[in-house]
Amino acid sequence: MMQKRRIERYWITLLVALFVGWLGVNAVWGLTGPDDTLVSGWMGQVAPPGVWLAGVFAVLASIWVLSLRSPSNHGKAVRFAVLIVGAYLGGVAGFETLYRAVRPALGSTGVPVTSIVDGLRFALHRSFMLMPILPMVLVWRLGPRDLGRPVPLRFGDWSTRTRVKLPLLGHVSWSWAFLIVAVFVGIPFFLVFQSQVGFEPITSGVLLRMAPALLLMALANGVVEEVVFRGFFLSALTPATGIRAAVWLQAIFFGLHHFGSSPVPMQALTTMLVSTLVGYLLGRSVVGTRGLGWAVLIHMMADLTFFSVAPVSLKPKSGAAAFKSAPRR
Repeated sequence: MMQKRRIERYWITLLVALFVGWLGVNAVWGLTGPDDTLVSGWMGQVAPPGVWLAGVFAVLASIWVLSLRSPSNHGKAVRFAVLIVGAYLGGVAGFETLYRAVRPALGSTGVPVTSIVDGLRFALHRSFMLMPILPMVLVWRLGPRDLGRPVPLRFGDWSTRTRVKLPLLGHVSWSWAFLIVAVFVGIPFFLVFQSQVGFEPITSGVLLRMAPALLLMALANGVVEEVVFRGFFLSALTPATGIRAAVWLQAIFFGLHHFGSSPVPMQALTTMLVSTLVGYLLGRSVVGTRGLGWAVLIHMMADLTFFSVAPVSLKPKSGAAAFKSAPRR
């Protein structure tokens, strides 16, 4: 009973660490750029980014110091997870500074997409989001070796079976799970999004012409986010909280990162909740397959649904007007 209470305390402690880390990210960057979310815009009105960062790092440092009172491996694991959050936040701050300096030389972000060059530009801009991984890797290399926390930077084994028992099918393999998600979730959502713009990307031929660019964009985005959230964060949280809590923690952190993607609060909240559930599914896939391949491909599928509508620029005025009201991520 005492051990269970201690783990629950660590769960809450790391949830607080992730929450303040998310505030720090919004203070210096936002979702995809400065002041582009509801939260980052509000925070900018309250205090400058430097003040927010100082406060966030002070909270993280306090959690780290308080964990010293626990001599157990759990206390060590909590300190390591807090260091990973701090390294991520420091990497985002460094990324933001470097990106601002080189962005004029990089040119367009590639959105809206009109050619394969735009897809390459988007991938180049998105590659800067890998920068936070650098300090995380450094902390990982210098961290304790006895926590058993390998980062699953491999494709994974899809032949293993899921823990969910489906009607008539039972416990299917992750290969079958991928097919089921693609057919019964991916395709319907793709059609719903396309219906909101009158299927114009398909009927005009733009979607087919831009397919290589959109695939490149989805690959860049999927790999970056899966390595960060399901690679480093899931692996860093697991020793302190156990797998089940770690999967939920990284999912909540993933969902928080998508809050504010719409200027309408209720839409932003809906996006956050959906992203949290998706993050949980992707986290379970990494645990089940012991790799990132399943998560990356599902993430790409979701991104392609968004990218097939929002970034594609159509010449007809009706299409342009429709895209203004299209769902945004």
